[in-house]
Amino acid sequence: MDRRDWLKWAFCSAWAELAGVRSSMAQSRRREKQREKVVVVGAGIAGLAAARELSSLGFQVLVLEGRGRTGGRIWTDRSLSTPVELGAGSIEIQRRNPLTPLARRWQIAAEPLRYDSVRLYDVAGTPWGEDAVEKIADRLEAAVDRARRRAKAARPSPSASNSQPDQASPRSVQDVVAARGLAGSLDTALGRAQHWAAAVQTCEYGAELRDLSLAWFDDDFEADWDDLLVVGGFDRLIERLAAGLDIRLGHEVQRIAHDERAVQIETSLGAFAADRAIVTLPLGVLKAGQVEFSPALPHGKLAAIQRLEMGLLNKVALQYAERFWPADADFLGFSSRTPGMFPQFLNLFAATGRPVLVAAVAGDYARALEPLSDEQIVARAQYALRSMFASKTVPEPTAFRVTRWASDRWARGSYSYVPVAASGQDYDTLAEPVDERLFFAGEATNREFPATAHGAYLSGLREAARLAGHSPATYDSRR
Repeated sequence: MDRRDWLKWAFCSAWAELAGVRSSMAQSRRREKQREKVVVVGAGIAGLAAARELSSLGFQVLVLEGRGRTGGRIWTDRSLSTPVELGAGSIEIQRRNPLTPLARRWQIAAEPLRYDSVRLYDVAGTPWGEDAVEKIADRLEAAVDRARRRAKAARPSPSASNSQPDQASPRSVQDVVAARGLAGSLDTALGRAQHWAAAVQTCEYGAELRDLSLAWFDDDFEADWDDLLVVGGFDRLIERLAAGLDIRLGHEVQRIAHDERAVQIETSLGAFAADRAIVTLPLGVLKAGQVEFSPALPHGKLAAIQRLEMGLLNKVALQYAERFWPADADFLGFSSRTPGMFPQFLNLFAATGRPVLVAAVAGDYARALEPLSDEQIVARAQYALRSMFASKTVPEPTAFRVTRWASDRWARGSYSYVPVAASGQDYDTLAEPVDERLFFAGEATNREFPATAHGAYLSGLREAARLAGHSPATYDSRR
């Protein structure tokens, strides 16, 4: 099943979910499986999608979640004057995203996100012209895309998976940036702007360009993006998916044991038995070894877990008494002398009319900030804004929120990426069931759409279908 057919099925599934339409096959499955018990580990969007689908098929489903809330890495904060997404915040490529019909049907407010609506400021508040900004960003993206296509074409076939790549060829995205002279000196305005363009990509993927595999870089890199910014609260979608499910919050899973007959899940608040389990633990949690598996996971799956990496994107939401920045630009950029220093601020005023900025910081700089206090991190963001708007008085924020996804014990990072030493096959390996007892979902198990909310959602539907015994050929997301 190719990507187009997979998404077509996903849209149909989304509309069926809304209309309550189930096929005769589903009805027969309900009769066959109504006594089978399934535990879903994790109440993020992958776990909720799986649990909801299995419940509709007649399974007895229990969802165990360590946090005190549902949603996982979808986290809407409502303490400011407008809902702010501290985790996933957009519906990517809305025209082919299965979350789009759900958001529209459930009346979750969303606005088009204009990536070309950027005001870039150099140090001391010097603004860049919009045409110059576009040329700098386009030059980097075009160079990376050309090299990415060549590297993708040169990927070893599965039968030649043990072959070694040409060490003389560019292997990381940074190799291309360096070879094309697209990372100039931070002592010049042009060099800082080039570093800004690279830092924006780091925010997109949560990883430094030196760490991103060129051969397995984003297949949608040059897609016609038409994302929607969720301004009504992504949590509304989570609430609808969670409605009616048996969800136990505060149950941190510590051990997952299974044999040929059953699964035993041990949590901080007791143990639960089931016939099968769907595990949606984030890649970062799996890498940290926080949950014991008995017997241990297969060697191939463990190797894939170690090869894939977890990126980091943190946010600093800043609310002010009144706006001091341009009203209409969706993004404000900062070309700093410090690599990665708050390169991008999302302007929520443009979509909501509320004086709120959401600063994004990723990669090395984000990791360096995490040990600091909230006040220290906000002070860094304020320094960036005062450099950008040197001719104006930048007041202190009236309220703020700060994320630390790498330190979050239930996430250990923001989302997955393929480093130079890994491949897309590792996503497929991570998705493979174990002994038809343990099934695995989550964005890091979706080779086609990793690091996305809809990728996680689709993976939950995929594993529900697989567990229910549907044809793998029908629900396989791989090319």
